[in-house]
Amino acid sequence: DWDKSPCDPRYAPPEQFIDEKYWQKYDLYSAGLIIVRVLFRPLWCGQYFDEFSDQFHRAKYDLDEWIERLIRSDSSLGKRGFRWRFPGRKSRREHSIEKEIEYAALATKSCEVGGGDMGSDGKLTMCSISEGLSLLTNERGGVCWSCLRGMLRERPRDRCDPPEVLALLDECLEEEGVMVSRC
Repeated sequence: DWDKSPCDPRYAPPEQFIDEKYWQKYDLYSAGLIIVRVLFRPLWCGQYFDEFSDQFHRAKYDLDEWIERLIRSDSSLGKRGFRWRFPGRKSRREHSIEKEIEYAALATKSCEVGGGDMGSDGKLTMCSISEGLSLLTNERGGVCWSCLRGMLRERPRDRCDPPEVLALLDECLEEEGVMVSRC
């Protein structure tokens, strides 16, 4: 089709081709992957970014599912009887913030217990992405997970529009006392 074009599959959303109806959401998905790659230092290496891409695909393009699978596979979190947990049912917003905080806490625990960035098998661990998690966690004044979640949804119609992404970022910044003004 003349109005669709291929791109680098590592940064392409699941639909792989640009649909004129959702071109902005296509670009936001790609930008979301770039943000993930920048924030999670191991992903700077192509091998680990490819590993992330495969895992993210298996998690059905759900950041929370990807993280929860990473937690379950992180052998350092299974040592000495440490067991991870996720908060109970609350409002979507409260639940999201608690998850963000829990992810950062588990990454810290992985570093303390595991003692290294990568697993003994050379795979990603919670410790290996701890720096990025702390930047994403809202309570620490970072970029909000909700923004990335909205950018990286599987179906284009479910992804945030650019104004929604800006509103989410503004909300995160305002919660930290940073006032945003737009031209």
